[in-house]
Amino acid sequence: MITGPTKGVERSRAEREVSHAKEHELEAAATAVLAANQRLRQQLDAYDQVISESLEKYRSGSTLLDVVRQMPPVHATIGSEVEVVEVYDARRVLRKALVVTLLSEGMAVDEIARTFRIPVENVCDIANEMAKPIDN
Repeated sequence: MITGPTKGVERSRAEREVSHAKEHELEAAATAVLAANQRLRQQLDAYDQVISESLEKYRSGSTLLDVVRQMPPVHATIGSEVEVVEVYDARRVLRKALVVTLLSEGMAVDEIARTFRIPVENVCDIANEMAKPIDN
């Protein structure tokens, strides 16, 4: 049985462990956003290169038919749709982790909503989805 000052120490240790887990979750979510952004950036850069080369060929006198025939297949140039979805998914995960952590640290729902420029209902939806009780 834990009594006296030891009980407070145990509670603090448990709170630190939860805090550390939240920090790890936030870090992982932020890293995922950065990785998704990088993949999208690479896809867009590759697509820019295809368009630039095609435009240069056309300006140099190639027919439009020849330019189009030399372009990579559509799936190779429009693949950025997947990366865009990944970016938004990663941002959503990060936002959820931030909302839960901020609620846990006592930030008011309306303040979170103002900070992220989203409706209060969205913050409440995230809290409900993540099973985080709203204290304020």
